[in-house]
Amino acid sequence: MNIKSLVIKEGIERLGGVRKEEFITTAGQRANRKVELDVLNEQKNLNRLLRQMVIGDLATKLTNYEPDLIVPIPKGANHLGKGLAQRLYLPVGYLDWKDKTPGAKDIQPRTEHDRELIQAAGKIALIDDVLTSGSSLLAVCQMNEMVESDIVAAVVWDRSDGSYKDALPFPIESIIQEHIPLWIED
Repeated sequence: MNIKSLVIKEGIERLGGVRKEEFITTAGQRANRKVELDVLNEQKNLNRLLRQMVIGDLATKLTNYEPDLIVPIPKGANHLGKGLAQRLYLPVGYLDWKDKTPGAKDIQPRTEHDRELIQAAGKIALIDDVLTSGSSLLAVCQMNEMVESDIVAAVVWDRSDGSYKDALPFPIESIIQEHIPLWIED
């Protein structure tokens, strides 16, 4: 992990982005270690500075891929996606979950305009805040509107064990790659 990634990781941890809390992941797994990056959306000076560092690092990681469109994974990455799109002078195609229950993962473009943007894009950058199992990214890349596009994903924190890599047919760039098991006994 480089210095910038370490600074971002430390900042997220100090702002309470990694905490002990029982929850069910979007893939339906029971967990007690939550990585929640909503702290980046708060309008406090440190949070804004950290958010700008994250956006800058994601922009750098995506430069070689030359995406036409930014598509954030709702809802956690919407703010990051918007900031990243502004930084790269790109449009944003927003999505909404119709059904996010484990196993269903039904997602669609938010508006007809978003659908048109996604269908017209040749290279799409999917943006996610936290990668746990890859199930959200997989659901998005399987949308009918995406099948003709080249896809790359950029995530802030890849907390997975890496087992998703065979299931996802595109490269994934991450700022922080540190496995955090879903359940840790105290």
